[in-house]
Amino acid sequence: MRLNLKISSWVIVIIVVLPLISFAIYDLFYFQPHRVEITRLIQVATPEESEPPAMIVQLARISTDENLDWLAARLIIDNLNIRHETESMTYWHLKSFLWLQLVRIHLTEQEQLTLYLAQVHTGKDSKGFSYASYALFNKPLSELNVEEAATIAALPYAPNIFAKHPDLLTKRREYLLSKLDKSF
Repeated sequence: MRLNLKISSWVIVIIVVLPLISFAIYDLFYFQPHRVEITRLIQVATPEESEPPAMIVQLARISTDENLDWLAARLIIDNLNIRHETESMTYWHLKSFLWLQLVRIHLTEQEQLTLYLAQVHTGKDSKGFSYASYALFNKPLSELNVEEAATIAALPYAPNIFAKHPDLLTKRREYLLSKLDKSF
């Protein structure tokens, strides 16, 4: 009986405690050193990306299928070049999973949304919803009508394809509008 208790204790340590300690070490050595840079990525947001109109928030959430945390983690990895040329696909998935958990722990939903709105690729050499709003409609996010806002929210889905095929952008915009709560 005592041997079974010792074995089960070690199994618990190996299955539960060791991964938690490993995660804490990963946080300490990989996330925390980038904290200032991550904060900078959020702070470069325009005031409208930091406090976006409700319609933009809803359209961004619809467009991302409520995966803002995942997209924020990917944007951090991409913007800070946190990758290795020789990393295997398994390592890439593990690293992405760990960063997703760290983003969920360390960034609020508002920070994740702000990071997405400010850093997401919206076209050739451009990123951010505010930039796209001025580039396409020459007005701030708060002045966009619902169709214009849906167009901006649709862009990150496939900006390079939409640049060549505007009809696909229109289809994506119409899809987002069909999912939108009609309270606007």
